[in-house]
Order: sequence, then structure tokens, then C-alpha cells
Amino acid sequence: TPQDEDGNWLSTADGGEYPGWSDVTLVKYAKEVRFLFGVMMKRDAAGNLVGDRIKPLEYTGKWIVGVKKYREAMALEVARANRLQGGGDWSCTKDYSKEELAALEGGRYEAWRIEKLGSGDGWKEDVQDRIGRGADAVMCITTLMQHAIDEGNRLFKDTPFKDSWFLFHDKLSAWWEKEAQDYLRERGFFDRQVRAWGDVNSEFSRYHESVVGDRPEFCALDFHLFEDLDTAVLRNIVSTSWMPVGHKHRYDNGTPKELASAMVRTWESNPPGWRIAEDMTRLSAVVLDKIIDAGGGLVEDFEMQHGGCSKRKRNLKDLSAAAMRSYVPPPEVAAAEKKRCKELRAKAKAMCGC
Repeated sequence: TPQDEDGNWLSTADGGEYPGWSDVTLVKYAKEVRFLFGVMMKRDAAGNLVGDRIKPLEYTGKWIVGVKKYREAMALEVARANRLQGGGDWSCTKDYSKEELAALEGGRYEAWRIEKLGSGDGWKEDVQDRIGRGADAVMCITTLMQHAIDEGNRLFKDTPFKDSWFLFHDKLSAWWEKEAQDYLRERGFFDRQVRAWGDVNSEFSRYHESVVGDRPEFCALDFHLFEDLDTAVLRNIVSTSWMPVGHKHRYDNGTPKELASAMVRTWESNPPGWRIAEDMTRLSAVVLDKIIDAGGGLVEDFEMQHGGCSKRKRNLKDLSAAAMRSYVPPPEVAAAEKKRCKELRAKAKAMCGC
């Protein structure tokens, strides 16, 4: 992210510069769409484990930052607005002196609301909207936390675990900063997240009351489900590629906006619930046993993961071929496939004179 000479976040408009090349990866897939995806598992009325998906939260084009850096970004934006002359959209605030603006926590943003709406309430949302746009856009980690908690509460609402379900996230540095963890305390989730407990890792401050490493086997999404989603998105794109560009049922990936739409619509039915449960139960059936066998220490690599969903070994006993499909076509895609197959069959018959 752009910084001042002390390493603090600073917009490029205010003189901030991007740091030099580093071997440390600062952001994943900078030119691709970015989402917070999540899955959960619970028992249905018959006692069977079933999975479900949270509503995805998109943050394409934004940097996820910790609470401190986000507050700095807000303060810098207020200071930037205060330095303006008060023209254009800010014309109603042109008579405010520097001292009067400085006396308002939200500065010119708050003054604008006072003049236009009679109250300064809501200025924080205006600032957050501003720093959430453009090349230097940022999003606070607590936004991701809030979304994950709200969605978890929704999905566990009618279960015995509505007040006790657990949250899991990998070793994203912003997630485990003190201020972010304080936010989870306020929401009642500091002790309802998967992490090291008690004195575990107390000699290593980085991992105390946190998680260690980021192996994909610890997260069902990283383990196999993201690959299932990728496969489903591509299949939806291929199955609807014959439709006119811009058709409401067509799936595309030509631009970030098109890809984001394709992913969100595919996520509504993929990966299916039984597939989510299958991968989440692998944690205890495969991963944890290996860690216990290693005495809680380093686990040597072994083949827990296979290259693709079609290559994974499954027990086919008592399972129908239809149930084994990890791809669930959305209704509009299934209809498109059926229609296209019918058209191609008719064309083939005409070509052979049948």
C-alpha cells in the first residue's frame, strides 16, 4: 500500500509512495476479483451432516487492512478534505474556518452533513465510502469479521448451536492484530474462534492465542472446495457461451465484473451441501489424526490432496452416480444445456439427411 516515510498508510494524492520491491507477497491475486467466501456444517432433522454457504462479500480492488491502518486512512481523508477550498460539492462548507473544521471530528465531511441535513451523523460512512474507492481503496478487517459473524448467525439461527458455533480464519495478519481481536471480544467471538488455547505456544508470541501456519488441509475451501467452485464456474461459462453477449443467463469471465457475477451466481448452488460436509469432516478424519500422530509437531507432507475433484478417491458404495456429482448446474444453465443439445441434435440430423 502507499506509505509515508515512516511506513504509515498515505494516499498517493497526499504524497504517499509504494514501497520498493519485496520478496514478501503483500496481496494475493492483485488483478483478480476478491471475495470472502465461507462454508458451514450442521445436522439436518434426520441427523445427517449437511453443508451450506455464506453469502459472499466482494472486496475486489481493495486492500484489507488492520484497524489501526484503517483509522489512519480515515483521519488522512478527513485532513485532505479539510485542506480543500470548499468549492463544488463542498460549497455549502466554504464559510467554515480551519479552526471550525478542526473542531469537528469529521471535519468538512461532518460540516457538509450539518449544512445539508441538519446533523453531522453519518459522516463516518461518507469517509469510509470515499477511502473504499479508487486505486488506494481499503477495507477494514472488521468488515470481513462482521460479515462472517452475521452470516454464521443467520445459518445457525434455528440450530442448538446458534449461540455456540465457532468461527475459523487462517493466519491473515490483520485478522490476528490486537485491535481486530478486541473487536471479536466485543462481538463475543474471541473465545468462539478456532485458535491455540491456554498456554499452547505461549513461548511464541506470534502464535499464542492464534493459529499456526496456513496449510490448505485446515480449511475445507482451500483443501478442495475452491477447486470445485472454479470447475463449476468454468462449466457454467462453457454451457452458456452460445448465448448472446449480455444475455441475463449467460456466464462470462472477460472482465472482473463479469467474473464476479459468474462466481456469485455459481456460488448459490456450488459446491453442494453434501460436498461441503465431505471436506469439512476430513479435518477430524484425516488432518487432526496426522497432527496427533506427530505429537503436535511438524507433520511431514503426505498425499491428502488430489489434483481435481474427478481424481479424488471416494467410496462409491451405496451412493448413486447422480449423488456423486460435485457440480450442481443452476436451473438456467441446465435449461441452456438442454436447449443447446436439442439444437445440436437437430442440426446433426439435418446434416446427415435423417
